[in-house]
Amino acid sequence: MEAFVATDDAPKIRSDILTDMIERFQLVGPRLSGEHLDFDAGRAMMEPISDGLMFWVGASDFSACCGIRALIEMSTRMVAPTLDLDTWYFAEGTPFETVRRSLQGPRARP
Repeated sequence: MEAFVATDDAPKIRSDILTDMIERFQLVGPRLSGEHLDFDAGRAMMEPISDGLMFWVGASDFSACCGIRALIEMSTRMVAPTLDLDTWYFAEGTPFETVRRSLQGPRARP
């Protein structure tokens, strides 16, 4: 699954979300691995771009994917309550490919 939020402070928000997720969700064990979070059943990635922050979640099954997505949404609301992270897309291809395609399409935002 993939999502995009417009923000002028994407690198800081990404860092704050990662920190919040690691501290808040210790019981489900997110582990920071380079530029992403690994869970037992999946992975979450966030990539800052010039006008916002892209999110990507991949997991072994749909339930795990939705669970990781919910954790991201909770942390995002805690660190940046004004961001609207309500629209997610089913991912196709490489991480962030669906969102990048959507951003280049006829609409300015997904």
